[in-house]
Amino acid sequence: MSTIIAASNMLLFFPATVQSASIYYGYSQSDQTTTVGNNTLYFTPTGSNFLISLNPTDELSLYAEYSALDDSQSVNQQATGDLELESLSLGAGYYLDNWSFSLSYLNWQDELLVSVDGTDITVVTDNTDADAYAFSISFDKTYDNWQWGISSGVHYSDWKSATESIVRTQDNETRNQSGVDTGDSLFISLSLSVAHYKALTTSSGLMFGGSLGWNQLTDSESEVVSRNGRNISQIANRTVRNLVTSQNIVGSESYGQMNIFISYDFAEHWVTDLNLSYDFSGEQNSSAWSINLGYRF
Repeated sequence: MSTIIAASNMLLFFPATVQSASIYYGYSQSDQTTTVGNNTLYFTPTGSNFLISLNPTDELSLYAEYSALDDSQSVNQQATGDLELESLSLGAGYYLDNWSFSLSYLNWQDELLVSVDGTDITVVTDNTDADAYAFSISFDKTYDNWQWGISSGVHYSDWKSATESIVRTQDNETRNQSGVDTGDSLFISLSLSVAHYKALTTSSGLMFGGSLGWNQLTDSESEVVSRNGRNISQIANRTVRNLVTSQNIVGSESYGQMNIFISYDFAEHWVTDLNLSYDFSGEQNSSAWSINLGYRF
């Protein structure tokens, strides 16, 4: 879900000039639900993300971001599930007056291992690999340090999940069992956003805002995705030029999303931001947050 919360007019909010590059380090947490046998596990993986953003021209921005999160949950009294997530996101934005256009790509990989406590025996291995592509167009209008916007996008994703497990037969013997599941989905999204900037000094300022949107599933070859893990809360371009929340969709049901952010431009080159998101009206509601520190060149 690529929800653009700013465009070129946001430049009017800031006394500083546009930097040509930014580097960010962040720490984030998301919700993820998965089923192992008769048990439903509710993971809350946490970890780090790194982002670099470039502005070759006033109209063009490019970014790349890498995230790695993990968590462990007890399956029962004898076994523990370990979840590891990795994602790589690439994107570009183009700004023309009050209009902005963005393209993004996300590769999402996760691995779930269920092992017997106190041993090195792995009874379940589940690997998921997903690719998601998004295009969005936004119109934003600035008035008296407030910016209002509307954004619409198209999102396509395909994923593959490979599972291996050890099962016990009626004869009390064990055997290996494996399977592969695949699917893809196409979404259309619509989002409304608002942002406000308040200057504190000549070199610092505070920006806060949010968005509310809906992602409508229009086509899907799968009834359920192997993970309900849409949220890796990413701010795709935290430059003075624009503030973009880029979250590609990996799922198979329509749902809504609310985002809230606050960004503090506390020095000439330094900025920090806090981002919260909440998915609703799906089979599993989920939330995510991230806190980030950036340096602009």
